[in-house]
Amino acid sequence: MKRTIILLVIGCLLVAMAGCDNRKNAETSAPAPMVSENQQNMITQTTHQVPSPQKQASTPVPTVTQQTYSSTAENWPYSSLVLPNGKVITSKDNQPSFWKGLNIQLYTALGANDNLLSLVEEIVGNHTDIVAQDLQPVTLTIGPAILVMVDRTPPAASSSNTVTHECWLIAFHPDPERADRQFVYAIQAILVNVSPSDASSELLGLSKGWKLPAFQTQ
Repeated sequence: MKRTIILLVIGCLLVAMAGCDNRKNAETSAPAPMVSENQQNMITQTTHQVPSPQKQASTPVPTVTQQTYSSTAENWPYSSLVLPNGKVITSKDNQPSFWKGLNIQLYTALGANDNLLSLVEEIVGNHTDIVAQDLQPVTLTIGPAILVMVDRTPPAASSSNTVTHECWLIAFHPDPERADRQFVYAIQAILVNVSPSDASSELLGLSKGWKLPAFQTQ
């Protein structure tokens, strides 16, 4: 009986000592760091200020493609016209494009830089009668240009008296190789079933999609 009591006393002492060691370890362990409200706000703001890699990527800058020009080559810098329906017309097209009563075609020529009227007559072509009073200066998005109404008579060999009514927009670009020459760019609009006044208004509106080339010499 005494032996049993002694064993119980020893067991109680061991349990009490183990409890004291646990409390001591808990008291001596380092407390978790405290973060103030201001510090928490600073951490949050700093995190939000870091852009994602996608936002940091730079946007590519569009470049203008230049055409190489040489007076001995055939690859002249041609103009282009974008119609409201998205169709692109260039001076290389062999057939006119129809748009709201107009047959539209683009032309490019190279002429002597001495007389405006002669440049206009050169690109408009034969069987027309143009005087200086017919040339109407206009300002387009590409810069200054000439608007002119043209009546074209058929050649004698055609055995026809039908007169073609045309509206032209003509712009000029200096030849970078020779100061005495200019490139002449033109939009020809042959009137099919539209009045001359409506044709002029329509052509001036279409000129917003007219692009003159940027080019470099070789």
